[in-house]
Amino acid sequence: MTPSAGHGSGAGGTGASPGLEGPFSILTLPEPVPGIVRTEGIAAAFPLEGRAQVRECTRRFGVLAELALPRAESGSLIAKMMKTCE
Repeated sequence: MTPSAGHGSGAGGTGASPGLEGPFSILTLPEPVPGIVRTEGIAAAFPLEGRAQVRECTRRFGVLAELALPRAESGSLIAKMMKTCE
């Protein structure tokens, strides 16, 4: 899925970002061991081991990667925003 298909809030996209539910980490293990996702909540972290859950988080990560600015542009934007907070 692409941002222009209605996912994400980046350039050209509409709707909520796929990362708004909170931080997550994807642990990819060698076959035949399935991957694991670690999600973080307010008071605890939770493992997700279901294949469908891992697949969905992997998809979300791909969408976030598509929406992300390149490293140099991210640094410039952060520096610009920090100046507005001074």
